[in-house]
Amino acid sequence: MGGNLVVGARVLALAFALIATSLFPASPTQAANGNSPDQVVLVEPNGRWHIRTPGAADYTFSYGAAGDIPLLGDWDGDGIDTPGVYRPSNGSAHLTNRIPLDGSAGFPELTFFFGSPGDTVFAGDWDDNGTDTLGLSRNGRIFLTNINATSIGGDLSWFGTPDDIPIGGDPNGVGGDGLFVHRPASSTVWFTNSAAADNVATTDGSLYFGKRSDRLVVGDWNGDGIDSPGVFRPLTSTVFLRNPLWSGNAQYSYWFGRSDWYPVAGNIHLHIKPTGPIAPLTGLAGGDPSQRVVIAKISNSWKARPQAGINDADLVMEVIVEGGVGRWIALFQTSLPEIVGPLRSVREVDPKLIEPFDARVLHSGGVAEVREAIAGVGVDEGHGRIPGYFREADRRAVYDLMYDFAELPPTDWHGTVEPVLRYDLLAPAAGQPATSINLAMSPPNILSWEFRDGSYFRSQSGSESVDAAGEQISAATVAVAFVEEIDSGRFDSAGSPVPDYQVTGRGDGVVFRDGRAFPGTWERKGTDEFFTWLDAAGRPIPMVPGRTWIHVTPTTGSLDWS
Repeated sequence: MGGNLVVGARVLALAFALIATSLFPASPTQAANGNSPDQVVLVEPNGRWHIRTPGAADYTFSYGAAGDIPLLGDWDGDGIDTPGVYRPSNGSAHLTNRIPLDGSAGFPELTFFFGSPGDTVFAGDWDDNGTDTLGLSRNGRIFLTNINATSIGGDLSWFGTPDDIPIGGDPNGVGGDGLFVHRPASSTVWFTNSAAADNVATTDGSLYFGKRSDRLVVGDWNGDGIDSPGVFRPLTSTVFLRNPLWSGNAQYSYWFGRSDWYPVAGNIHLHIKPTGPIAPLTGLAGGDPSQRVVIAKISNSWKARPQAGINDADLVMEVIVEGGVGRWIALFQTSLPEIVGPLRSVREVDPKLIEPFDARVLHSGGVAEVREAIAGVGVDEGHGRIPGYFREADRRAVYDLMYDFAELPPTDWHGTVEPVLRYDLLAPAAGQPATSINLAMSPPNILSWEFRDGSYFRSQSGSESVDAAGEQISAATVAVAFVEEIDSGRFDSAGSPVPDYQVTGRGDGVVFRDGRAFPGTWERKGTDEFFTWLDAAGRPIPMVPGRTWIHVTPTTGSLDWS
């Protein structure tokens, strides 16, 4: 099955929400009251646990088996939440007081029986002794135990309905856990400060939060001692957190995991060893997020080929300038090439595309207004501003300006490069076969990508696109964003209009990865944010870790794949 997209022939009328990518911060009261903030942990159906470590690889381990229900609690009163599972097939609980090493498998230290098949099991500190134990719901009737051993629940009460999903938590912050129940049909959360009662537990509050398909998780997100709801949304693999115990929208959210993973919450993230860093612009292990991004504006005129350094770029954005010629905005962060070029001048769209990166920008020049805009979002280090520029003798005039990174001056920048794209080794479901891509960005800039050996390889003008080292240009992911051309009001020396583009809002787009196409839309709220690609259902499309090549393509362009 093939596909094609000629923008203008059809318009997709989809509205999606762009999701913020930040963790819930600790409150100022945390240090004063000694509480530790909780974090959402996700567990795969096969028992692989994932602890999120922003800017670094997930801390992962195996614990439990397929079909187990994950639990997280302080089973021995030492203040550290550790894994557990409940096995519905035989009513057994398997708990450990140790956090398995990253990449390893953990084994239970406590095994006992509690409940019956069909019960819904959860954990909490019911008697305020600092140790978490189990509870269960059976058709809305609550059974609690205060020992981690085979027992029959001694505290009985009624709370919720048979279809509600119970989770232990402390909604008033005075010590000891009560109970939250989630009613997915109405996106309602009910809570009681104490589930240990002899009759019907008192409802101490309720709120609306999340959507019908969300999975509730409860934790102390800001360290103030009060538990509140969060949800994991399988549709978009997103965690949403909220602090107040009244109805309202999430205050913070972040992408994490996959749709079939199960959420639990606790303070386990505070007690693990650091994992290796993740390169922010590739999603690959390694790299240094404190190294500032350097951007090179490279020509793709036939007179400029072969280009130097392009296969060292972490991320590339390709845009069309006057005359339909392509230019590349190449971002280097993980490592720097020896030589890059040929370098050409900046254009009106460039500051709008590069604003999220606070980068040093190498180029041959540009009109004063554009250079001022570049300086407003980064550092203009164009030709003549810093040492390192030179003319390569065996290249054509104009297309011979190169940069030698050995002469790049040091910088006193002390920031951190944040990821702008979402990465996942596992491909989304569905997609269309796409081992061959043909893209006409403009009449002079027609190119193709072929998928083989796990990557896409570029060709143009009837031959393979190779760099100055003779290696074919490649990318792990190819993404296309169709954008509206707007009038810059300028003309070049030959009288050709200089194009500008609308690169915020939304438009048609396609992501190519793993030999498959994922058509949908791109969305970008402002120039201080980056593009997000969404599938037809509104779910973010992750990129393959590695180099991403983005074609910022005029809507007059065309695209097909097979």
